[in-house]
Amino acid sequence: MYINGSLIKSIPAVKENFLENTYATNYTLRFDNISVNIVKSGSADVVLKASAQSNPENTNTATFEFEQNAFRGLDSKGLDQYAVTAAQDSANTFKTGNLAPAAASTGTLTFSLSASSPKAGFIIGNKTATSVDKEIAKFDVKAENRDVTIKTLKVTMTDTGGLTSAIKLYDGTNILASVAGGNGDATFSNLNIVVAKDTTKTLTVKVDLKPIDGSTIAEGLTLVSAITANATQITAIDSSDTMLTNTEITGTSTSKLMTAYTAAPLLTFVSANITKTVQAGQDDQADATIVFDITAQGGDIYFKSNTTLGTILVDDGMGTHNNFTASDGAPGGDDGVGTYTFASTAEVYDANTFLVRSGQTARITISGHVTTVGQTGYTNMALDQLI
Repeated sequence: MYINGSLIKSIPAVKENFLENTYATNYTLRFDNISVNIVKSGSADVVLKASAQSNPENTNTATFEFEQNAFRGLDSKGLDQYAVTAAQDSANTFKTGNLAPAAASTGTLTFSLSASSPKAGFIIGNKTATSVDKEIAKFDVKAENRDVTIKTLKVTMTDTGGLTSAIKLYDGTNILASVAGGNGDATFSNLNIVVAKDTTKTLTVKVDLKPIDGSTIAEGLTLVSAITANATQITAIDSSDTMLTNTEITGTSTSKLMTAYTAAPLLTFVSANITKTVQAGQDDQADATIVFDITAQGGDIYFKSNTTLGTILVDDGMGTHNNFTASDGAPGGDDGVGTYTFASTAEVYDANTFLVRSGQTARITISGHVTTVGQTGYTNMALDQLI
């Protein structure tokens, strides 16, 4: 800013020095903390000048104006005085395109479901109280070409049972926004998520669950969240102040199905191995072991013992062989295919049932000896079902 030919103040043209009135369209720049004396009946010539880069990053046309009451000062009696009475548009527009800039690339965003996003499984609620901050999805977002700032993000929720009371967006441990729960779009606005060029940021979706009382909210309701990658669902701007369009926002992603219960088992894989044994003139055979832990979440968990093997199905991998039946010990219907043992460190509840108390963990070990019984093919041992 020049007044009467003298430089009064110079301000770097960076985002931090501007007040945003309309997103990516209209900004205010204030020249404050200046002191210029204008004598009674006198006048001053105010001139604004701007320096442009030799190769600017965008080619937008800009217009400068003095807004109403843009000039503010004190008179000799200490009273506030304002001018101008109405906005004064500049007679000239400023178009950086006249400087023939080099071609500039626009930033892009690519969304994907994070490898650390929860797998399909359970989330644990409470019968009488709201359960807060239950993680249901993690989405990765990568920026390329330029730094990109996300201003608005919509996450589409599939919550047909009215399970959620709030939906929240996190960056790491920092909560960015929270909106009321429900089925459909959850709109997170007034964001300022900066994704640096060629880096990936992980955004986490968490929910608050209403009390699962068994009547208003039932056990077993499900949740899915999704991000639809387009400029309607996501508003973003790159470091050159260019709004991203559908072309620059890609990668629609959907989370895994999460089922809400007040109590559920968490199964954790520990180990597995299979060792083939070869006997001359006989079918190949193998000894196999599966070990996993079961943790009781939200309440006590019961499961059947090896005296009721009809509820514990172990498959040897062959198309016609399902080797655990209610009569096993000796494999029913597939004699000679395999023998299995089932053991657990869980508490024995009764002759047919194991118990894992709430918050505790028990280990389950299944050992088997399998053979192909005249068939050619690959054989494995897998746990099909545990009830």
